[in-house]
Amino acid sequence: FNPQRMIAEIDDHQKTIEAEMPNHVIRWAGTSGTGNYSNVKAISSVDYWHTEVEKLRTFAKARPGIILNDLTNYGFQAPVAVSVTTLPAQSGVLTFNSLKIPVDVCTGGYPKGETIKLTAAAKDGFKFMGWKINSDSLFISRQSIWKYSDTGVDLGTSWRNAAFSDANWKSGQAELGYGDGDEKTLISYGGDINNRYITSYFRSSFTVKNKQKVSGMTLNLKCDDGAVVYLNGNEIQRYNMPTGNIASGTLASTSLSGTDESTFHTFTIGTESLVEGNNTIAVEIHQAAANSSDVSFDMELSATQSGSANYQSTARELVVNPQSAINITAVFQGDGRCILPSEIASAMTLHKSCSPYIASENVNITASGKLIVEPGVEIWMSDGVSISSLG
Repeated sequence: FNPQRMIAEIDDHQKTIEAEMPNHVIRWAGTSGTGNYSNVKAISSVDYWHTEVEKLRTFAKARPGIILNDLTNYGFQAPVAVSVTTLPAQSGVLTFNSLKIPVDVCTGGYPKGETIKLTAAAKDGFKFMGWKINSDSLFISRQSIWKYSDTGVDLGTSWRNAAFSDANWKSGQAELGYGDGDEKTLISYGGDINNRYITSYFRSSFTVKNKQKVSGMTLNLKCDDGAVVYLNGNEIQRYNMPTGNIASGTLASTSLSGTDESTFHTFTIGTESLVEGNNTIAVEIHQAAANSSDVSFDMELSATQSGSANYQSTARELVVNPQSAINITAVFQGDGRCILPSEIASAMTLHKSCSPYIASENVNITASGKLIVEPGVEIWMSDGVSISSLG
């Protein structure tokens, strides 16, 4: 149930059936289920179907945080951010407490101080070199002071940019919101309980020195109901929000309740929008309905700093008990043999001089790809691996 893997599965299934959905909307219009499902209506439109698919993605993202919250309620310490990376991608197989990690970069929370046992096994064509551990530093901490606008006015898009002046905005400590009783700063909803403001806006800034040493960032986001996060005017994450352009009147995908409202959700963020010096974070929080009873917002942003060139360990097994955010990389190196990529999207020739080629993963030749094999070339394939062509 790793979110990255689950969302990739959802995306794949959506792509497979999307072209047929308009036909099914027409075919089943006006019908409903039978028996215990007699009150279930057929899909009313393709837009409705897209909304429901987006709810699946939201659930996949939310699930780890909810489980971690349950563990905390059972007496475990609050989670810390953990990231495990295979470098280079698809070069090895890692296990996390005996469970296979299904993606090359796996991030999430883990109860502080609890044991993590990692193992690494090289795929054909690679050898395992060792483990590296990098440290994290905070850019924005939880319960920080934020500038905010709670006027109900549509601010367009300029408010997301670093150059925007928020001098006239209010300021307050997170958690910001209303309706739950745990807020440090109460914001306005407009006074009409049946027609509350859909969107509230928040801004903060931080300074970066030696940007080249920042290899990645981790965002821990608490919001009710939906959120879109921008860094220097560029969107870096959205949660519980529909796809496409977001306006001030855009409703969140679902209405959150229970532990969903109090959970910090963890996301891995790239450094493409990060700049040397001053950086601006802008967040818009959206309600799922105009009569929603509460709003919540808090977040934390940390940076992964490039660590030492030395390995923490060269043993295949690594045991850690994280006390704070930790980033672990399993490093592999090619053993000199030629390796087939998992996807061939253009013309590629296999030369006899490089034979045998190693296929340690399934190889997919896309519609735009072409594989040319010289006479005498051998392809050595790992167990269960296949080569398929969509051309």
